[in-house]
Amino acid sequence: MGNYLKFKIQFIKQRSTVELCRERKEMRKRKERKGIECRPETLNPNPIKEEDDEKKGKEGKGFFACYLLTSLCPRYKGHTYIGFTVNPSRRIRQHNGEIRCGAFRTKTRRPWEMVLCIYGFPTNVSALQVMPIVL
Repeated sequence: MGNYLKFKIQFIKQRSTVELCRERKEMRKRKERKGIECRPETLNPNPIKEEDDEKKGKEGKGFFACYLLTSLCPRYKGHTYIGFTVNPSRRIRQHNGEIRCGAFRTKTRRPWEMVLCIYGFPTNVSALQVMPIVL
């Protein structure tokens, strides 16, 4: 009987995520019809644009950065956090709680200061591969 309930709960969870995905797609379609851009690329205020039309791969299409934060709280002196972002100014605001969502792990040791920001990566994968090296 217990396995049946687990299956039923998992089925309900999967169904709800599928419904959420459908709702998001419908919302994007409605916004696109109205002329509002809702793609993640448009959220970045300073994207690095590719000048050469010959290169039409994924490289060079955006801003990808790896960053290091230190806690300014005297109680947590010396605590650091490393992360990845496409918009450093928005991300530090999320870590410090000025923007509501996106920074659960750094909630307890606020406020944070961005000490280091490494950018200029061609892809998000290359920026994420640098993160363990910085540690």
